[in-house]
Amino acid sequence: MYKALSFFTTVLFIMSCNQAPKKEETEMGGPHVTAPVDSLVKSVHAASPKDSGDLEKENNFKLENYMVYSYPPDDYITVNKTCVVVIYPTGDQSAKMQKHMGEEDYSTTADDYAFYQSQYIEAANKRKIETVSPDKRYIKFVGDKKMVVLDRCAKVSGGWMVILFRPDSLPRISGDVEADTAFVHYFGK
Repeated sequence: MYKALSFFTTVLFIMSCNQAPKKEETEMGGPHVTAPVDSLVKSVHAASPKDSGDLEKENNFKLENYMVYSYPPDDYITVNKTCVVVIYPTGDQSAKMQKHMGEEDYSTTADDYAFYQSQYIEAANKRKIETVSPDKRYIKFVGDKKMVVLDRCAKVSGGWMVILFRPDSLPRISGDVEADTAFVHYFGK
């Protein structure tokens, strides 16, 4: 287990980039109400993984590193209810990772991610929370008072990802290895 977790952390470190958050604006509430990104996501940092203190790893789980402000009208899905979004790599992402890691390391990584994602799917089923696996690049999360659009292929993306969402909160890109802990912290159950 420790070896798999170490490998998981190393892969995320290698695949991440250090990208500063943009000082752009995003839509909140009504169609013309805006707020700076920094204020929109300041509460999200409390949910970032704290187990390693590794800034590079934490960048993979920061919401603002995936946020976009425009997207093609035919390449997004809308999520507006409580759910768990399970994301798998695109064909292009898989090909790049296989080339970068080699076939054997890629297969090991894919197996590890499949295991952890299955834990999230089981935890969601146990709590009767729907799981969604979008095939579109962009995910538009529409909440009670906020709207956020994420690019699943953002530069920091490692391909595999789990996003927790409920309409009364911002989405949370989960970095917890333990799915039940993540659910208790985010969903309260």
